[in-house]
Amino acid sequence: RKGGCDAAIITPPVIQDISMAEFSPLIYDELVLIAPTSHPFSAKEVIALEEAADEKFIVPNNTTSAFGIMLQACHTAGFEPRVACECSQVETVMDLICDNFRNFALEWIKKG
Repeated sequence: RKGGCDAAIITPPVIQDISMAEFSPLIYDELVLIAPTSHPFSAKEVIALEEAADEKFIVPNNTTSAFGIMLQACHTAGFEPRVACECSQVETVMDLICDNFRNFALEWIKKG
């Protein structure tokens, strides 16, 4: 087809009508919670997201698919996240956490 497209590499939409396309995962990521080492969560290897329901979050910008994924995860865990700020740069989020910003960040990381 002239001007057509046969394939695309995208992050999956949170809500999608997949009836017109086939989605094939290329990689699997996991959702992680980042906490300062001084926080009680840092002593745990795994937490349930609902345990963080009363915390303030650093979240991805609301125009990103990562924001939708994070929001859906919080809603599934039964709460609306309290947003302290939006930031999609992982390095900046880590700096804020390491500087004891005392908030948390949900970010997608590639499995090692």
